[in-house]
Amino acid sequence: GAAFEACLWPTWAFVGEKTIPYESQEDVKALVNGFLAKCLDQFGPRGLTIMDSCEADTTNVYNGLVRPEQFKRNAFMYSVLGMAGECGMVFPPFRFRYLNETMGKARDAGLEEATLFLMYSATNFPSVYTFGDVLYEGGFDWRAGIGRYAATVAKDAESRADLVKLLAALEEMFTAANFDDKDAQLREAEAAWERLAQAPELYVDKD
Repeated sequence: GAAFEACLWPTWAFVGEKTIPYESQEDVKALVNGFLAKCLDQFGPRGLTIMDSCEADTTNVYNGLVRPEQFKRNAFMYSVLGMAGECGMVFPPFRFRYLNETMGKARDAGLEEATLFLMYSATNFPSVYTFGDVLYEGGFDWRAGIGRYAATVAKDAESRADLVKLLAALEEMFTAANFDDKDAQLREAEAAWERLAQAPELYVDKD
């Protein structure tokens, strides 16, 4: 059934904002604690879920203010693709490593829920798949996650292998430290895509 949630994002970033009158983290902590006390009175223990970013240790799902015995917690993934979700770029990197590390941490910390903020999921199915996959699979092996995605959409061994090569090359290209390495990974990705473009057993939108 339906349930209430409350979002505390981004109270931990209030200090320093010119339009928000909080001068210290102690002021913000008092604000959050006061709000949580009212929520606990209204909903009782574990009757309300608190959502906040899972991308920093200072957020309210990790900093100790939202106590698990009092509230359920929702991990809010906002900058999953390396940028704010409202940006206009529709082909950002998939960021498999980041998703595995960040959502794996939320999973292992016992957070009950997770929310992916994404406005262009149609072009980013691998990221959406990885977000959910990490929450249910143990470990932090992003390559294994790519393999599970490939097995879902590619129905023959050759296509699966090429799709893994493509996605792994794009991930390595994104994290490469110099242009020569980026170019090498781009060539690897292009070669894999040339084969995949003709693959009859790859069930994705190739456009």
